Amino acid sequence: MKLAEAKQRAIDTELRSFRDRRARDILPALVALLGSGVLLLSTVADPGDWAKGDFFKPGHALHDTLGLAGAVLLIRGALAVLTLLSLAWLVRVIRDLTWGLAAKRADIAAGMRTFDPPDQR
Repeated sequence: MKLAEAKQRAIDTELRSFRDRRARDILPALVALLGSGVLLLSTVADPGDWAKGDFFKPGHALHDTLGLAGAVLLIRGALAVLTLLSLAWLVRVIRDLTWGLAAKRADIAAGMRTFDPPDQR
């Protein structure tokens, strides 16, 4: 086995390991996106139907500070941010598993100095 073949095999092994780690993230990212999306869509309904907790009653700091409309807007905003973060996570996982593999292969190859000849280090 030549040095170039050994380096290529090491790069392929490292890339396969990276791909396996990222593939395990697909299901949690999809579940997070679906869960946060469902919660966000459920808050689109009339706040009288879902805003019944202690946060939305007078006497609670959130209600006293922002009022009912502000508290509802805060919850909707937080769920929107959570949904966007979940979407970004899923897109990043898909990117890493598809068109991002070539860039990752180049990063791995650039980081492997063990297989370089001594005069090129």
